[in-house]
Amino acid sequence: MRHRIDGDIPPLVPGRWLAIVRVLCCLALGLSGYLLWASSTGEHLPGCGLESGCGAVLSSRWAYLFGLPVSLAALLLYAAVIAATVVLQRTQPAWRNKVRGFMISAAVALLSAAAWFICLQVFVVGAICPFCMTAHGCGILIGSLILMNTLKETGGNGRRMAQPAKALYVLGGLMAVAAMVTGQVVGRPKTFVVLSSTNSAVRQTPRTLHLHDDAFQVDLRNVPLLGSPAAPYVIVHLFDYSCPHCRALHPILMQAFRTFSNQIAVVSLPMPLATNCNPLLKRPIPAHINACSYARSGLAVWRANSAKLPEFDDWIFAPTRPPPPESVQVEAMRLVGTNEFNRAIDDPWIQKQLSLSISLYATNHARYRKDALPELMIGTNIIAGVVENVNDLYKVLTNQFNLGAPGSTKP
Repeated sequence: MRHRIDGDIPPLVPGRWLAIVRVLCCLALGLSGYLLWASSTGEHLPGCGLESGCGAVLSSRWAYLFGLPVSLAALLLYAAVIAATVVLQRTQPAWRNKVRGFMISAAVALLSAAAWFICLQVFVVGAICPFCMTAHGCGILIGSLILMNTLKETGGNGRRMAQPAKALYVLGGLMAVAAMVTGQVVGRPKTFVVLSSTNSAVRQTPRTLHLHDDAFQVDLRNVPLLGSPAAPYVIVHLFDYSCPHCRALHPILMQAFRTFSNQIAVVSLPMPLATNCNPLLKRPIPAHINACSYARSGLAVWRANSAKLPEFDDWIFAPTRPPPPESVQVEAMRLVGTNEFNRAIDDPWIQKQLSLSISLYATNHARYRKDALPELMIGTNIIAGVVENVNDLYKVLTNQFNLGAPGSTKP
């Protein structure tokens, strides 16, 4: 029998589960680092297409905690768990219960945080980020392995961890996640990015809008427009009626439009995230399955009676989720008349407008690699994501256009 001498490393803790935990942590660590890079730089994630939901998830307020990407906290936690698995195998027996205690807290935090973020994606954001879901899946496996093995093992010196101590470590993990959830609910991080380039500058000649070095020439008298075609400044709004971020932006944009209604006009271009009218998408997204129907109804309202479009938009954007397509058509017919709506919905002009919106979005995406809707083209700026504070939108408008901020004396 071999006897340990001074300087030897203490015997390894039994169980190959630690090696499995390390492998999963390394995978989750890589994914968290990838997501952190994307969130910090605003870069498009290779492997995430428009239909994946990555852009919607990573540009939502739930991707941040106190202004920092939540992937940073995940990265630190996974790194700490890896370190703990190494320390657990090499530390003195008297310290092993303390290391196990940390791992119990970490496991509970990983499990509860994964549950929180999965529920947010499914029920709140309405979009799924594959990279995020894979990382959460790793977190669930890591947490489960730790709890199944750590709670039943001894501390290496024959003594099991007392039940009250286990309960305290579990409570610590739950409290850490509760603090994170509270911070996310209370905090209001920036959920949009402002992209600048003279190549996308909006240039207006009388009643014609020139975009992307004249790649697009838009006749303001023949597109859905809020305000006057003769307005000195024009905003281009790309959105989807079924997009939750677009629903959040709508009242903010309308407030800004009312504030500067004598100076700006808004080109309202629905860009539906559905495969039956948008060739940019390769597979259907359940949350946007009716997006093409909504877009056509909105365009038909404008075509039949342009003055009714603001009322239609306010109605369809008012509830938390869009109404059924049948209800939307009934409301559209109520606003503009049944015969007028039916004539407009069959007008080839509607398909032309959808093609314009899709092509414009595709050009923006090719140049800026941003997946998120809504998008606002304001002068030489493109705002991707949702602006949740009207003052943030005021700042962009006043910086880009010769506008005075609300309450100022500037003309």
